[in-house]
Amino acid sequence: MNVLHDELMMPKVCKRYDVGYIIHNTTPQIINFIEPWSDTVYVDVSSDYINHYVTEEQKISHFNIQNRVKSITDEKTNNILIEFDARKFTQEHTNFINELMFIIQDSGEIGQFEYDIFKFTIKSLESYEQKLTNADDDWYLNKLL
Repeated sequence: MNVLHDELMMPKVCKRYDVGYIIHNTTPQIINFIEPWSDTVYVDVSSDYINHYVTEEQKISHFNIQNRVKSITDEKTNNILIEFDARKFTQEHTNFINELMFIIQDSGEIGQFEYDIFKFTIKSLESYEQKLTNADDDWYLNKLL
């Protein structure tokens, strides 16, 4: 994952939100790109492909990938849901995803709205970045293997 910088090249630190992406017309490339930026990715591919992805990614991750990649038909429990069609995703959208946590942090909006190809449902702006620095926190430990 890239480190973002401000105009003075200082690292930008943003809040971490419980974000789930709902992806229609999913491709392997879009899963590879979106999964590290999310808490959950809901995809419309076969369970065999999901299992294959989880098996391969688990080899290089300390996080429990099985909890992160789910079927689009599974219950969606994230505080923030972002839905889009992978066929419409372009290079410009990667920049948007990179900045999304800052955009959400600055907007402070709860509710449903659309921007470009994305449909947002924001139920809560509760963040959890403090838990990422506390290795004894049960929440954090449940994210790991």
